[in-house]
Amino acid sequence: MPLFGPEYIRYPIKKGDAGMAVPADVSLGKVSGLGANTPPTIDQPPNLSAHVFLPCGYTRWKPPIDPNAVEIYAPAGAIIHDTASNSTITVSPSGITLTTGGVTATLQNGKVAITASSEITLNAPQIALNGTLTATDSSGGTATINAPTQINNRLTTSGPITAPDAIINGVQQSSHKHTGVQPGGGTSGGPTN
Repeated sequence: MPLFGPEYIRYPIKKGDAGMAVPADVSLGKVSGLGANTPPTIDQPPNLSAHVFLPCGYTRWKPPIDPNAVEIYAPAGAIIHDTASNSTITVSPSGITLTTGGVTATLQNGKVAITASSEITLNAPQIALNGTLTATDSSGGTATINAPTQINNRLTTSGPITAPDAIINGVQQSSHKHTGVQPGGGTSGGPTN
């Protein structure tokens, strides 16, 4: 007996699900692909081949999260995709995965992972990052910031800092002078502008 429903929505019907057999005038074997590839006759078929299984609502179903929204769920989750599966959203008990055009985003176990084959761009008037930030590049590239950068806390580095110039405590490092300069092994005074 074929199942009710269009090609584009597949119901995970299993043994024990509530429903009813809706009769048709002729065998549905050809149209459903479950029978002979011959046109049906008007003779009444002797079995359930002229019926379609239609799921029926049940008062003991899980209550809806929002009665005004379409809900899609199943024991193993749900998959939404285009016909060629170029873009896929998979919702399962363990997490959510979005895949499209060389990009995969996974939300699982309190973590979000985004993998892109070429680039990730964030555009917003303000972007807030709260937490420890780790940047790793196994290919040997560099992080580039093309904007003024303000750090309101301690900056710690395990490698050298390279810059054409730096201003530390208001003193320009590339051209500052010292007071109290002494010849030989003496110690000069502090820096001045």
